[in-house]
Amino acid sequence: MMIPLDEVFHFRRATHDATGQVVAADSTPTYSVFEEATDTEILEDVSMTATSGETGVYRGAVTLSAANGFEVGKWYSLLMTAVVDGITAIETILEFRIAPAETVAGVPLVTLNNEARGEPAQGAPGVSIGPLTKLDYLYKAWRNRKTNDGTETKFFADDGTTVDHKQTTAESSGTVSKGEIVSGP
Repeated sequence: MMIPLDEVFHFRRATHDATGQVVAADSTPTYSVFEEATDTEILEDVSMTATSGETGVYRGAVTLSAANGFEVGKWYSLLMTAVVDGITAIETILEFRIAPAETVAGVPLVTLNNEARGEPAQGAPGVSIGPLTKLDYLYKAWRNRKTNDGTETKFFADDGTTVDHKQTTAESSGTVSKGEIVSGP
């Protein structure tokens, strides 16, 4: 599960006796949060709250902020510790990963790689290419020189002389059709 940085994550969990019945814990249950493969808690033994009207059900909330030690891209485990009938039990409530913070509540932040990228090389665009490569082809087609002699469109490299891609153009009864883009020249 991905949870955005700076979210307040709310959760509930019930405590059970040895027969599986939901019962109140002997003392207030706590939760702890661990980062990836470490054995040191980021948050340790934070008290949970008994819910009103529900015996044995407890709730907790954790602020997933950088100030609390959470980092984008890392995995975390949220564990609950409770004592019922003198027996201590530890249960993993959730394992989650921190995503970038949302700019608007409920809307994930979408980022693109802002590093400079070269133009796609000469050749036919692939069918199963990544989204950034698809954007590269669109930008190249928009930016660079193009020619069309009525039967073929040529798409040039940045140098303006090398034909990297081409596309057939045909007309029949007033309908213009364009073929798939293939490798130049």
